[in-house]
Amino acid sequence: MLFRTASLVLSLTATALAQPFVESPDFDPVQALSEKGIDVSSLRLNLTPRSGESGCAVACESLTLIYGHDDVLSPASPQYANFSASYWSSIPSAARPACVFTPSNAPAVSILVLLSRITSCPFAVKSGGHAAFAGASSITGGITVSLDRLNEITLSEDHSIASVGPGNRWGTVYAALDTHNLTVIGGRAADVGVGGLTLGGGISFLSNIYGWACDNVAQYEVVTACGDILTATPTEHQDLYWALRGGGNNFGVVTRFDLYTHPLPNGTVWGGQRLYGEQAFPALINALTDITDNASSDLTIDQIVTFGVTNGTRIAAVELFSLDPSRSTAPQLANFNAITPFTSSTNSRPYADLIASVTSPAGKRDFFSTLSYTNDAAMNAFAKDTFLSLAASWPKTELLTLTLHAITVPQLQHMSARGGNALGLDPDHGAVMILLLQPIWDDVADDEAMYAAGSKVLEAIKAEAVRRGLYRGWAYMNYASRFQDVIRGYGEENKKRLGEVAGRYDPAGVWRRLVPGGFKLDGPPVGGTGNFNL
Repeated sequence: MLFRTASLVLSLTATALAQPFVESPDFDPVQALSEKGIDVSSLRLNLTPRSGESGCAVACESLTLIYGHDDVLSPASPQYANFSASYWSSIPSAARPACVFTPSNAPAVSILVLLSRITSCPFAVKSGGHAAFAGASSITGGITVSLDRLNEITLSEDHSIASVGPGNRWGTVYAALDTHNLTVIGGRAADVGVGGLTLGGGISFLSNIYGWACDNVAQYEVVTACGDILTATPTEHQDLYWALRGGGNNFGVVTRFDLYTHPLPNGTVWGGQRLYGEQAFPALINALTDITDNASSDLTIDQIVTFGVTNGTRIAAVELFSLDPSRSTAPQLANFNAITPFTSSTNSRPYADLIASVTSPAGKRDFFSTLSYTNDAAMNAFAKDTFLSLAASWPKTELLTLTLHAITVPQLQHMSARGGNALGLDPDHGAVMILLLQPIWDDVADDEAMYAAGSKVLEAIKAEAVRRGLYRGWAYMNYASRFQDVIRGYGEENKKRLGEVAGRYDPAGVWRRLVPGGFKLDGPPVGGTGNFNL
């Protein structure tokens, strides 16, 4: 009898897991709002359906009636201007939302989603605000939802899971966990937000050992298009769990990430930045190529190589890292250690301190764009040489950089864990080199010229990679420009599967229609410009 009961439970559990979430075809957002305890009669919802600014006026007024002026910032509020200035890049800072909503919990996000549906008011969601283009986490005329107040950082009783709110920046998360000699897999710069980085994949200094950020999420708490608050895990809503691992903002608002923790055995790590003159460039390319191909020989080590031009001077910056400070002189780092920098900050220190030292200028106009190819010494050298040879043709920049960062085979092998992620990368195809092209400038009048110059560089590198049979046609979401169709790079099968998940959890197309920013399933944020795509 006991065996039969257990079998029945297992059967029912399997059936439940096999049945995906489906929004009711007669779903009524007004009724759903009422069921959440909102007195709908006190709101001006009888003025709907609305669109554009009139609908957003109703939505902002309704949010203010429910939550008050402290949680809903109007353009007349002094805090509104402060919020606009909080973006890393000045480009999204220029957006002028109808209001800014600062929810303090998941139910408040749920109510925002329902009000948006009722009023047809579009919205954008801001975690850290580190995106470099307008619309990704900002919106003009709609509602910008700031997740700053969702800043929980708590450890499970056994310290195996850190529950982290999307309003946190990675520097804050690492500092909180450093005191326990623990860390999580997240960003490599302190001021980057938890939400966007993790939903876009998330490369870490520890990714050779543990994989990417999206591969280290035990559970997502997510608000869906119908205002439901779900948990997505490898066994509960597992289709949504898979889609959130690299699928961006196409499926809901994640209000909590439960992240696997990992030990910092020594309490400290080793790392920092080394700067080099142009004479070191060829040796740096060889060192990068070699350590990428041999990453499995020491998983504790990571590196990033950036070539830059500022005021006509060519320099290289190398970020080096090891989880184990005793490995700073390991054979795997011999090629880098043999190259003499003109300055170096590499030393042993707490992980949070290392991350705090990795910053880039804020408040400037920035442009990210990216491509990828199979790691190859000659191709890496060509990319560097092409970037430098075309640098003089750019409009005036404060700083112009090309970063080469490897996705090693060990990183790729982690991507199949817990049902796999949506990124579409295969370790059998070898290590991938991803490029990040980034100019920094001041004058808005130079924007289009910057985009054109960037396209020229990347088209030339792509053509050579295609000629050599190395081109991947894949873009890392967190490095991509608004002209790039990131999801297409995940492959036809994964793109189709992502669309099916979106159809189940959002049959009304809320995230497609009312959250226009970010990298969508059906194309780039801005298409048809002729700028570099994939």
